[in-house]
Amino acid sequence: MKFIFVGGKQMGMGFRDYPYKVGLCKMCGQGLLTIAKETATTKLRIICDECDDEYDTPDDMIKGKCLQQPTSTGRCEPPNIEEIIVMGWDSYILDNLSTK
Repeated sequence: MKFIFVGGKQMGMGFRDYPYKVGLCKMCGQGLLTIAKETATTKLRIICDECDDEYDTPDDMIKGKCLQQPTSTGRCEPPNIEEIIVMGWDSYILDNLSTK
């Protein structure tokens, strides 16, 4: 498992290292959108690995409807594929970028 460090403190993996990518960010046009699980709530989110914009659902991602006030605490972890399948989000995963 890879971790990022900020100010000498271990912060966990960077979103860029998360395995399940679902698209290109429409807001910044540079980042990849990845599925992340908020650690405190276990809620799945879609987060840009570049600008950190967040989306509640794949439909919001497709519409470019990012959250005005991001709700994740900043503490996220990669979900497992079973969690993604239960939510019905597995069909959005880009096969050529995932590391299943």
